[in-house]
Amino acid sequence: MKRASLPWMKYFVGDWAKLTAAMSIAERGAYQRLVEHYWTAGSLSSDEAAIARVAGASPDEWSQVRDAVLSMFEADSQAGVWRCELIDDLREKQEREYRQQVEAGRLGAEARKAKRAAQALPSGQGTVLPYPKPSG
Repeated sequence: MKRASLPWMKYFVGDWAKLTAAMSIAERGAYQRLVEHYWTAGSLSSDEAAIARVAGASPDEWSQVRDAVLSMFEADSQAGVWRCELIDDLREKQEREYRQQVEAGRLGAEARKAKRAAQALPSGQGTVLPYPKPSG
């Protein structure tokens, strides 16, 4: 199934604080940038220089934060990428909710269209007014 375009992600402050509490500010910043990239790309490259660039870190900075940051991901050597089950699960849930909202909107639009069609005059020249005609 095609990935839904989700330009935003749910951010649970308490969960984020617990998850990153032991990180330095540099580690937390690098991790945040990688999470943002991962959200849109679906994985991280196994190329460490590319990961460092995405994290906004120089090679020296990356060497200082690497272990803490990459401990939040799992290497998928078969695919040649890094994965994060936490983000994958959150995205899957959000995509499911998005698709449900899209379907609910589609069904609502169809219901409104059917209701308008049912109210149409037999001649097709207008709609039945919701109030009585004046007596005269």
